[in-house]
Amino acid sequence: MKPGFLRPAFKRIIRIWTFYPFSLVGSALFGLSVYILGTAFASGNPYSFLLSVLVIIIISFFALLARIQATRIGRGRIEWESSTPLFARQHDDSHRIIAHGSSLLPFYRLHVTLDARLMAGRKAKLRYFREISSRGGEIIALPQKYAAAGVLHTTVYLLVRDVFGLTRGRLPMRLARSHTVQPALITDRQTPRVDAQKGDENKSRMKASDIERYFMREYIPGDRHRDINWKASSRFSELFTRISPVTQEKTRIITVHFRPYSSMGADSLRSIFFLDQCKSVLLYFLKTVKQEHREYQFLVYVGNDPRELESEDDIEQFASEVASIHYRNPRGQELREIEDLHPADTYVFTTAYDTALPGFASSLRQGARIYRVAMPEKRKSDIKPQKRQLFSGEVDPLLDAPWLLRRDPLAKNPSLLSTDGLLIEDDTLEVKIV
Repeated sequence: MKPGFLRPAFKRIIRIWTFYPFSLVGSALFGLSVYILGTAFASGNPYSFLLSVLVIIIISFFALLARIQATRIGRGRIEWESSTPLFARQHDDSHRIIAHGSSLLPFYRLHVTLDARLMAGRKAKLRYFREISSRGGEIIALPQKYAAAGVLHTTVYLLVRDVFGLTRGRLPMRLARSHTVQPALITDRQTPRVDAQKGDENKSRMKASDIERYFMREYIPGDRHRDINWKASSRFSELFTRISPVTQEKTRIITVHFRPYSSMGADSLRSIFFLDQCKSVLLYFLKTVKQEHREYQFLVYVGNDPRELESEDDIEQFASEVASIHYRNPRGQELREIEDLHPADTYVFTTAYDTALPGFASSLRQGARIYRVAMPEKRKSDIKPQKRQLFSGEVDPLLDAPWLLRRDPLAKNPSLLSTDGLLIEDDTLEVKIV
């Protein structure tokens, strides 16, 4: 038997299911009516015969009207507004489905079925399934709330249903998009302190000839505003610009290391929430420091891959990028050049799963600060940890994720929590499923 032998049959089944006119309750009622009709013929009962025929005619008429309206809406213009970014653990209904010309008959509603799959980690996927009714009108808001950051693949189906829940008319078209769920915003913590006397100055490594060739030229769009040297001619009737090789304001570079390392081959729920919390703390640090010190810039290392963040737009772009970053094995990820550590003012963000942290921290100079997301210690009862749970009662994922049963190494290997004499600021987090 050829591998593609079953594909036509499978497509035929999908097509039949798409245009199947009854819901689960409607199918049961229709089947019961057919059964009563058969028994009425056998027994010669006219009342059972009339009742079953009446029910079959009514439910078939409802199904026909639903199909006609679904066909009419499918020929119109349907839009999906999804420009607003999504954030983890935040209820959002800004995404909307707009079905132009979707006026329906009484006793009918337009329904939207949202099937979303969130790639929360390595071999870890959460599925969300919801059905939303329009309750009249052409605009349907899509309420969404996801447990963690990641890449979200969403498919939307539209159906016309009657208010009794018996029939349906599904539109043959479907809308599919991929979004980035950014890490949750943090607002309930103190502002991080950064010493203005520390940090590396922004020094150009260009040669003198390259500087003269690049900077002493006419202004072109895209040049940084602080590098523009505005000059006026003697007649003051003409204004022209030159690019100055001297920066008119000093810039401090803050070095940040984000270490998404884990020796696990696959992720558990606790490890995913730990990394998600670490991303939120990292972005809070970058945004808060940038708001208070506009002249500061960041050199962010994701593992051994550097990124320069000069403006708030760069930080926002980095927030979308860091949402899709998962754990990686620390083997072979060490920095090759010690000067790349920039030990003058270094901030490290990691989790308790980073087993290579002691070796990395030994290369840092005194004054470097390490923020780590870890489990709460039982002996420190005065410190209340933050709590995270998978099911919150609003928009919960389906129970079709067997990876939730994976064993977590922190539960059987407490040595991963050992600080080994390092000065580490722990952000404790307690994870539960329910």
